[in-house]
Amino acid sequence: MTQKQLIILLLFITGLGGQVRAATPEKTKTITLAIDPWYPWVIPKQGATSGGGVNFIKELYRRLGFDVDISLYPFKRVLSHLETGNVDSSWLMTKNASRQQYALFSEAFLSEPFYIYSAARTGAAFEWHHWQDLKNHSLGLSSGFYYGQAFHYAAKTYDFKTHEVKTDFQLIKMLLGGRLDLIILNQTVAQAMLRDFPEFHGRLHQASKAVIDTRYYILLSKKSPHKALLPKINDTIKAMKEDGSIQRLLKGAQPLSNTAPGHE
Repeated sequence: MTQKQLIILLLFITGLGGQVRAATPEKTKTITLAIDPWYPWVIPKQGATSGGGVNFIKELYRRLGFDVDISLYPFKRVLSHLETGNVDSSWLMTKNASRQQYALFSEAFLSEPFYIYSAARTGAAFEWHHWQDLKNHSLGLSSGFYYGQAFHYAAKTYDFKTHEVKTDFQLIKMLLGGRLDLIILNQTVAQAMLRDFPEFHGRLHQASKAVIDTRYYILLSKKSPHKALLPKINDTIKAMKEDGSIQRLLKGAQPLSNTAPGHE
């Protein structure tokens, strides 16, 4: 083989290798997320997780060029996985000083009120005006949830009789079964469960005064290799607010299941 032929052969091989590399698709990037099931936003289904909250987070990360891998855990384990860096992210979370030690928070993407609910069998809705109005009642809460500094301070000050359970479905069942006097629920969650579960229809009363108007955030573990995404996440939240997709994905989703976590 002449020197000229050798050079031509090498150029051909080099060019072919470049074509092979160009034809190989770039590996899709994936964000790992952990969250606890929360009807109607995060609904466990065999082979997939659905709900308005899932639709939202998939769309947000899609705009950033990422697939999502969602795992479901009890709420306290979600926080533990964020702290250890076992997952990259979570969402539909409130902000407090403890969580800020191990997670970065996005701009708020949603604001929702929480109300006190009483059983309809007791007559008129339970109404309250001051924190001390709650001190002589057994009060059901979601395990690990942060109801705001004012509530938690009042709970200590007035020695509230609180009982924590894992799911909102359990809270409603305990209230209707007479094991609790009052429960605190997110308004959207309460409305969805009263609408979608026949055994709850017309059986709860909502107080007029909200306990807290809660803001929800996306969290990135400080140990995640993707934590530098935070500014882009904030930009995407802003864009999704402006184009109406947050409202459409979170609020506009129709019921996707007739079961809820803990539904027997």
